[in-house]
Amino acid sequence: MASAAVQSGSEQLSAGKVAGPCLLVLFGASGDLTKRKLVPALFNLAKVKLLPQNCAILGVSFDDLSTEQFREQVTSFLSPDDRSTDAVQDFKSRLYYQRGDFGDTAMYGSLENRLRDLDQEYKTESNYLFYLATAPRFFGRIVQQANIRIEN
Repeated sequence: MASAAVQSGSEQLSAGKVAGPCLLVLFGASGDLTKRKLVPALFNLAKVKLLPQNCAILGVSFDDLSTEQFREQVTSFLSPDDRSTDAVQDFKSRLYYQRGDFGDTAMYGSLENRLRDLDQEYKTESNYLFYLATAPRFFGRIVQQANIRIEN
């Protein structure tokens, strides 16, 4: 269900229900779609308090980045007015990164461990949302490997 945020004078009203606890796993996280569309949309949800505090975002991509580099890279497309706010700092603290080759089965074991750790930290009750911001040729491989790991 989509929700909207309405700005009325200096007061910002939110219409909608806060999402439940969740770990959002973004495959292809260092790509253009994530930076230009996904992260700004997620930040807007956080800004109007529609993204719960027990929600974390784990980016997975082939690029050799640290978590801090990933945070800076993907939030660079946010409005300049937002970049120094407490809301963006809180949002950035919930962004994580894991380097991985989608064709490497060992990466999914490492991903499983990372999900388990974040699940405990954020108390998401193993509620995972996988978003594939990758080329279609990776879809089958990612879904198959993630399914095997999560079911076990």
